[in-house]
Amino acid sequence: MALQDNPTIAEDEATCALLAQTEYATPQPSISQINEYWAPVAALGEGIINKEITSDNIQSQLDAVVEAMTSKLAE
Repeated sequence: MALQDNPTIAEDEATCALLAQTEYATPQPSISQINEYWAPVAALGEGIINKEITSDNIQSQLDAVVEAMTSKLAE
């Protein structure tokens, strides 16, 4: 039986709304390496918000994010 066919699930409005979003969503990998994504991207976002990252240094910052993510994956 599929999860959405379960009567308890089918009666829960919030769960049904979440399940409906799967039509538009891209599943996030459930591999440990995905953890290497979050810290560099969070730092990038914070830098943009704090105006530490500008149009003058965005490319070097993006390169640093890629390096941070891929260097751990290569280990």
